[in-house]
Amino acid sequence: KLSMKFGFNVIDMQEYYEKNNLEEFGQLKDGAHQFDFIMQELGKNIIANIHNFKKPKNNTNFPMNNPSFAICEATEMKFNHNQKKIYKRENSVFKESIMELSSNSIMCFSNKYENYYILASHTWNEKTNSRESQGYSEKIATVSKLCLNNQHQTVAIETCCLNWFVEFYPFKYQVTSETICYCDNSMEAFYQGLSQNKKEYLDKIDLVAFFLAYGDGEFYDNFKDYDILQNIEIYIDEKYDFNHIIPNVRNYKKGIDEYCRIMDERKLKLYRDQILKLKLEINNFNLKEMQYGLSKQRIYNHL
Repeated sequence: KLSMKFGFNVIDMQEYYEKNNLEEFGQLKDGAHQFDFIMQELGKNIIANIHNFKKPKNNTNFPMNNPSFAICEATEMKFNHNQKKIYKRENSVFKESIMELSSNSIMCFSNKYENYYILASHTWNEKTNSRESQGYSEKIATVSKLCLNNQHQTVAIETCCLNWFVEFYPFKYQVTSETICYCDNSMEAFYQGLSQNKKEYLDKIDLVAFFLAYGDGEFYDNFKDYDILQNIEIYIDEKYDFNHIIPNVRNYKKGIDEYCRIMDERKLKLYRDQILKLKLEINNFNLKEMQYGLSKQRIYNHL
């Protein structure tokens, strides 16, 4: 719908996967991300075709009823401890300053953010003193709860050990002079995260920032009947449709499946050979045991 309205270029990976029955294949890596090599190829195709991308529609009739936006970084918030724990954390895309909010700490917003609404929080937790690298499933199951209280309303969201950005929708949560931010894992969170497995709770939150809005503009589209959207047939204008630059994932899957079939058979043969060898060794051992028992009995009878 936004492509039709504003003239956005579209690459619909979800549609491609559904049309080609590749949803299960698309979830094999970790359940949430595509294989890196596929996205690398897509990135190369985007670069090669960037000159073909169309500019958005230039229509002065679009309503511009936006609020004023702001980013409140955790490092500029008021802290109830003299000793602030600030870290630098980075990966190939992000480089962030992080404030550790422990379970016995409280943070407050600067006065300049009073009456702003909180749209989202940005956290980047890491397990303290963890010597072993965590996999994706372990990271989403290692959580803590970020709580906000302004005397009128308390909300809690569950954060995990990922670079994590969580919207506060559908809440309109306003910052007041009494708003405090803290970590409390006993609170019931309106956002429960991704993991359905048993969770390990951290006694701290590594907070990056809050995304805020101020004014009477439209913070979000107050649309409630999402079933209608699912049943609407949306047509993307051909000049904005760039699904043709999606790599041939079907062929990738065929190649991977063929490789796995060959390697699985070879591994199975190796395991079968090892099992057969062990069975022969056991049989030889049992035979020797039996021969030893017979010899022992003959000696006993002779005596």
